[in-house]
Amino acid sequence: MEERPEVRSGSGDGEGSATWRPGLIGWLLVLLLFCLPMQFRTGAGPRIAPSDLFLGLALLGSLWQMRVLKSAWSIWHLGLLLMFTGGLAVAAAGPGGVGSYALVQKGFGLILLFLLYAVLTAYACDWTRIQGLLRTFVLSVTVHNLIAMIAFFADFQAPWINSYSGRLSGMLIDPNAYGGLLVVTFAIHAATSFLRAPLVGGVLGLFTTLTMAMGIFLTFSRSSWIGMALVLAVMTVLRPRLVPKLFALLAVAAGAVLLVKGTEYIGIITEMATRENQIAVRLDLIHTGWEMFYESPLLGAGLGTFYETQGAIIHNTLFWILTEFGLVGISVFLGFILWFGWRGWVAYRLAGPKERPLLLGLLLAHVAMIGLSMGIEATYQRHWWLVLAMIAAAAESANGKRGRHGRT
Repeated sequence: MEERPEVRSGSGDGEGSATWRPGLIGWLLVLLLFCLPMQFRTGAGPRIAPSDLFLGLALLGSLWQMRVLKSAWSIWHLGLLLMFTGGLAVAAAGPGGVGSYALVQKGFGLILLFLLYAVLTAYACDWTRIQGLLRTFVLSVTVHNLIAMIAFFADFQAPWINSYSGRLSGMLIDPNAYGGLLVVTFAIHAATSFLRAPLVGGVLGLFTTLTMAMGIFLTFSRSSWIGMALVLAVMTVLRPRLVPKLFALLAVAAGAVLLVKGTEYIGIITEMATRENQIAVRLDLIHTGWEMFYESPLLGAGLGTFYETQGAIIHNTLFWILTEFGLVGISVFLGFILWFGWRGWVAYRLAGPKERPLLLGLLLAHVAMIGLSMGIEATYQRHWWLVLAMIAAAAESANGKRGRHGRT
């Protein structure tokens, strides 16, 4: 059994705060979060994510005592499962049938994400655990990002780190996915730090903020830059006084990069940021996806059909779903995403003053991933599902209902 947190002092909403004692399941989740920024290529095609090992162990360790948090699940979760099942059926009825890509990476991949969501929402039964998990996440990404930047600045070449030449990608292979990870972490950390409720404070907190901003810059991921722009836009509406500080910090991060690489690096920055040929390729892919949607607008072309016929992915989440799942699928997906936004916003309004910055950070992270989804197929990013799980768990805590669910 997990130990109950030791009550230490009062929190912002009048309830007791506690020291986080992870227990067996908690430590497995700590290891899972530490491994979250890691993926490795295999000769067979699918990538190996070490975090999935600890997810399996956490599932095995908690099956006999895990209580499902009912409020974390909605009709939209069921709709998403039915959407993917229907997509497989449509693909199976087509001339090409269902390929291994659709079954393994899309079908089985979604099951893993649902299991991750279930374990996290069941475990994060109070503010102490929510804060503990997110603090672990921020620190873990900070460590990974530091290693990635050291390798980047030292021009260290290895297939398992920064695998795209000239772009920071850490051990996550894809610079766009890695950029999304950094923007999510930056949003959570900045919201809590600048509003004086830091998950990671002091000198380490400042170091985390600066290196995270530098990392986002060095990914040269325009998708993650869109996510960051949306974060700043929302922050301008909700917390306008913080925006000048954030811009100053981003300027310092850019200056630090130039200090290390030299002013001649400006030419490389311009070249990497534009990449007009890549924009043209992605527009062509979107155009092809639109034509496939036009042929089957209601249910779409079927899960994995675009990849099987074109040998590439669309690099835009909404167009991917519209192409392979049609109008029914896009309606379900938008409902799913908006449900979390609404839950997070209501929780933000209900939360106490010490918890509100954390919820703001989660909402900003959610917005960042929506922005990222404009440039990649972001549905399968594990850090997005971590954010979704923490929004659902925090919404329950903000409503003051967690005590009725017990602990896992």
